[in-house]
Amino acid sequence: MKPDLLTTEVTASNYRQHRTDCLNRGARRLITWVHQAGRPATTPPRKLNERRVLHDLFKQNPGPESRSKDHERGRKVVALQKWG
Repeated sequence: MKPDLLTTEVTASNYRQHRTDCLNRGARRLITWVHQAGRPATTPPRKLNERRVLHDLFKQNPGPESRSKDHERGRKVVALQKWG
């Protein structure tokens, strides 16, 4: 007699769009925080494609600017208040 097996279905449909939406929400929170606090903020280490999405969103926003920064566990995105 075979034991009952648990069947799991994994779908990857819309994963990229879902991940981009999550990154956009996080970036908007980061932009708001930097604008209100007037201090730089840093994301956790991100992969190249995720950093690219974040930098593109910062370019579209008239608020803070972003830069990538080396870190021992990867590269982070740093949000900075624009000067001048």
